[in-house]
Amino acid sequence: MDTTQLKRILICHSSLEHKAGTEQAMLHLLKAIDYKKIDVTLLLLRKKGDWLSEIPASVHIVEFNALSWVYKAFLHEYANSFNNKLLNYIYRVYMKLVEFIFVNKHTQVENYNYLLQKSKQTDTEYDLACDFYGYGYFLTAFVAKAIKAKHKALWLHSEVLPAPELTQAYGGYFDKFFCVSEAVQVVFDRTFPEFSKCSEVFYNIINPMQVRERADFPLKDDVFTSSNGYRIVTLGRLTGQKGIDIAIQAALILLKKGHSFRWFFIGAGNLEKYQRMINENGLETVFILLGLKDNPLPYVKNADYYVQPSRFEGYSVSLLEARILGKLIIATDIPSNKEQIIDGVNGLLTNKTPEEVAKAIERLMTDIELKDHLIKNITQVAPAITFEKEIDKLYRLLY
Repeated sequence: MDTTQLKRILICHSSLEHKAGTEQAMLHLLKAIDYKKIDVTLLLLRKKGDWLSEIPASVHIVEFNALSWVYKAFLHEYANSFNNKLLNYIYRVYMKLVEFIFVNKHTQVENYNYLLQKSKQTDTEYDLACDFYGYGYFLTAFVAKAIKAKHKALWLHSEVLPAPELTQAYGGYFDKFFCVSEAVQVVFDRTFPEFSKCSEVFYNIINPMQVRERADFPLKDDVFTSSNGYRIVTLGRLTGQKGIDIAIQAALILLKKGHSFRWFFIGAGNLEKYQRMINENGLETVFILLGLKDNPLPYVKNADYYVQPSRFEGYSVSLLEARILGKLIIATDIPSNKEQIIDGVNGLLTNKTPEEVAKAIERLMTDIELKDHLIKNITQVAPAITFEKEIDKLYRLLY
């Protein structure tokens, strides 16, 4: 194929190690691109992760190249990446020294500008360069100042905008800000009115057929499959943002009321911290931390209820997958979830408290008529699950 006639896109991200919603969204985006028209390079700070094998073969995968590993370590990109505990400890001590001697004495913008000077530059010019990672990180500075491109786009994945000073400093280099939901766009436009004319909603692309295929994989987990009572599943990192503490307290309320269930929380994070919270509340047998799973969708498919107790989101991919699989859904009443769930129609929305989450779960356990009503509507009622027009928003920056 003559690649000289193809439009050239650079997409930047941290790595593919975490298997979270942002990584899933990028993977689905890469699979939606027409490679007969577009040549794509994927730049990762760390070229690692099981999902590398799922990247389309046409994509060129490269790793961020600093002038020295010392400067790459500056980005914490080696954190917990060594197989040796001693090396991980030495690295953490080294980073503490770096932060004390250098990082803490300068602003984030100053630190990133310094690191840009220590990064190997490329002479390649792209038609479009994208910081898909977003999140006010080094890649925002890198795409803004180190990459040559006719157009530049920055993705925003959360209602809570981190490091606004970075967007302020580097936003002028971008001509498009893709917000993954209307809720994110509202916050962005209000925070940065000077960039509001360049913002646009770009929903995370997902392939419903692939979701259903992955959900059909055999589920080999005796703890899950042999569970008595209702099976509740939540996907997400073990963080306050995802509301795992809310879920644990809601489980305690349900247990005290005598309900028979098991709640399975799937995701990476501080397992020790939250397992301690589970143990302190006597929930060891009913609230199960499964850690990270290569394919959590069979758990979602075989659950009785999917619960998303997040305090804030951008546009929840996990919630979208649960909708595609036709699950009974309970989600917190936050702006982005309202773009997917109509309360009482295709799911239940609840306040961000353990009491209200438990109350909503109890409603589904006891109200058969409500359950039948929601199941009937979950895959048929708006908001529609369709993404054909989203990829066109990317193409419009090229043609």
